[in-house]
Amino acid sequence: MKVYILTLNFIFEKVRLQLSNNSLVAIHNSTFSGLERLQELDLTLNSLKTVPKEGLQELDSLPGAVLLLSENPFMCKCGIEPFALWLNRSQGRIRDAKSLVCAFPASMRNTSILAVRTLTLGCHQRNVGADLALHFHCLVSNLSSLAMYKNDKQASGNLKGIKALSSPKTTTLLLFGSRSGGRVGGTIECRPAEIS
Repeated sequence: MKVYILTLNFIFEKVRLQLSNNSLVAIHNSTFSGLERLQELDLTLNSLKTVPKEGLQELDSLPGAVLLLSENPFMCKCGIEPFALWLNRSQGRIRDAKSLVCAFPASMRNTSILAVRTLTLGCHQRNVGADLALHFHCLVSNLSSLAMYKNDKQASGNLKGIKALSSPKTTTLLLFGSRSGGRVGGTIECRPAEIS
């Protein structure tokens, strides 16, 4: 593999860099250093599967340049999220933004990268096992509180249910029951740090 270092001094006002169909796989820091006056950068028909944060910073270092990125085999897995967010934010500079689509995986083929979001990819799904462990720990560590609630004379032993709600930082057990004067309820909160 040959590595070329490109140094250009520009005299002309209009500057276009044509790098299409070069099998480029990545954009790294300083790839385009010294090209701040670049007005158009064509990166079409290469082998870019994503553009990582380092590459996005490099493209942002060309503020006056219109970019072309179509016909690259973009891999729409979790690693493409920063690129998809950047693309949505930078649409005015990306001439072919609306034509950028996923090539892989097959389930995402031809999906617009502008439409790719974390929910589409499922990258930040909750860990159901960890949530259940926290719910269980919270329930077990508070059995005495639940027993006191159940045996409370006001509740008269009418604890009807427990529902566990969770967020990344807490699990809340919602207690509900009834008594002659109406419904009763309470909450118990647990935090993941409490599991040991």
